[in-house]
Amino acid sequence: MTAVAVWPVQPSPRAMLDARLARGWRPTPSGLKSGPAVLGYAACVFEAHDPGPVPEEP
Repeated sequence: MTAVAVWPVQPSPRAMLDARLARGWRPTPSGLKSGPAVLGYAACVFEAHDPGPVPEEP
């Protein structure tokens, strides 16, 4: 099955990220050699301030 999203206008990456964050979504860190890090556009969530250590998954 394929999902198709239909938008009246194409939202910006920031608008899509803000909508996901408003629904409670949080970026999942990837395990890298240098330690856990959030990759991609979602990493900008942490650029505004130092979030401290990345919480462990329950």
